[in-house]
Amino acid sequence: MSDLLQESEAFERISVIAKLGSLDVCNAYERQVVLTLITEIADTARSEISKKSDNKIRLLESSHIEEANTSYASRF
Repeated sequence: MSDLLQESEAFERISVIAKLGSLDVCNAYERQVVLTLITEIADTARSEISKKSDNKIRLLESSHIEEANTSYASRF
């Protein structure tokens, strides 16, 4: 599954759970469960996004593109 699709799925889950929790038929306990579920999903999504971002940054830092750009710029 693509990264964007996985991240979109997490946000859709949060949206649906929030809508269900905002219904008048929910009591305080059910709202607390909804908030806990939203927090867990958001924390997991944030962690996954952070890992992917860190991997991309590490890849860019270790790439030779930066070195090539630096050596090219130093010619002028």
